[in-house]
Amino acid sequence: MKPQNIEIHRRKKIKSIRLAIKGDLSLHISVPMTYDQNQIKALLIKFAPWIEKSLKKILQTQQKQEDILRAHPQQVPIFGDWREVSEYKSIELLRKILLEMLKERVGHWAAKMQVSPQKISIRSNKKILGSCNYKNDLSFSILLVFAPISLIDSVVIHELAHILHKNHSKKFWDFVGQFCRDHRDARRIFKEQMGLYVLFYEHYYESQKSS
Repeated sequence: MKPQNIEIHRRKKIKSIRLAIKGDLSLHISVPMTYDQNQIKALLIKFAPWIEKSLKKILQTQQKQEDILRAHPQQVPIFGDWREVSEYKSIELLRKILLEMLKERVGHWAAKMQVSPQKISIRSNKKILGSCNYKNDLSFSILLVFAPISLIDSVVIHELAHILHKNHSKKFWDFVGQFCRDHRDARRIFKEQMGLYVLFYEHYYESQKSS
């Protein structure tokens, strides 16, 4: 099994190679500027078993996601509970209910963590679930509307922790762990479910995207 496409990215600031396979089955290789074609060919040979294994895993995951979509025709998981799409066919409605939920959860956890967030916004981001800027404004992905509340809480706690720690240092993770002991499990579950959330969003709501 081979990737659909191979993209080579030569970077000035990296010292080691990076390989990543995307959802479209394309292989992206980041290498230092000094790497030539022969070295890249050698990498493809060296990592051929990993590439094939990863491609198969992605295909299996995509098949499972398609099976779930077929098993729940015209349904979406709203905060983890299956609902009819006809009840939630507007992306603006998704934004509204998610924002209401996030305001409640942010308020709840901010009080416990003794931090003061500023604005809360929803973005159509399919890669980053949440962010906290230098003004302590919080933004969250629309995809969270498909996640159970327990998983949403893990993202809220993560971003609130950035109000005190603007990096991912040990102090940051220790602080997160005080309020979300299973944050590692939550991250793993999100990693497994993100593709499914994206699938629901693209299948039913992508054409309505306004931002």
